[in-house]
Amino acid sequence: MSSSVDPYAELASLFLTDGDSGPASIPIDGVARGTVRFDEEPMESRTPVPHHAVAPIEIALVGHLPVMGGLWLTQYADQVARREGPTALVRLERGQVSLELLRAPGSRGVLERAISVDVELTEIGDAAARWIVCPQNEASLDGPLPGDALSLLTGGDDAATVAAYRIMKNLAERWHVAGWHVPPIGLVVLGAPADRVEEVAEKLDRTTKAFLDVDLAIVGQHQRMDAIESASRRTFQGVELSVDDVCRRARECSRRSARRATGTVAAGQQGSVTRVGPIVAKLAPKPLGRE
Repeated sequence: MSSSVDPYAELASLFLTDGDSGPASIPIDGVARGTVRFDEEPMESRTPVPHHAVAPIEIALVGHLPVMGGLWLTQYADQVARREGPTALVRLERGQVSLELLRAPGSRGVLERAISVDVELTEIGDAAARWIVCPQNEASLDGPLPGDALSLLTGGDDAATVAAYRIMKNLAERWHVAGWHVPPIGLVVLGAPADRVEEVAEKLDRTTKAFLDVDLAIVGQHQRMDAIESASRRTFQGVELSVDDVCRRARECSRRSARRATGTVAAGQQGSVTRVGPIVAKLAPKPLGRE
């Protein structure tokens, strides 16, 4: 990492540099900058994650989102649920835990009957094929990473881009000092057109690799809000849970659900045993090339 140049000044210079004198193109998967290809596989063609597998967990850091940021977060979770199956969205705030289950028509209203967070997590674990856990901020996330993937949700304006870099900087510096491995960070840009997403990715890619030794990758972008399908939602006040606590309980619930499903399948096959191993989650980001 370089210490001779202020990374904030470097990031700011990216906004002030004329487009004709900007940095050289950064290839992405062998494609020149300017032709960034997002995952365009039709949602209908994707296979939902089986409910009898242990559900993968994504840790999502929330940066500066467009107006009505909470709705954008739900929008992202709903888009994940469209592709991967029923998705549990867990938001951790100071003294408050909010849980929502998306795209799970067979579990409508299930959280409204829960009497505690533990019961609520169990109910979600029976239905969720994916988990998205949102810490209060990057400072509340310790390593090693308790989930399967780490992502950063941000808007596409200049202020949001600078804030996104600050979040990654705070996380990376603290983890490097502690000796924890910083996993690749998936970038999700919300409320911005594709060309703006490309600009944001290029600016952040330059600075994160140069100053933070962090790999950044584009994992998604959504320009507008669509109708969401929320099966149930519940908020508990006066509850403090860490990211590690939620991830541990989520895995326990998923394993119990997987064992029950496996036993049911085995019983229906006249004594044959069906082994259900861990799934390969569709969480792998698309890497950005280095300069």
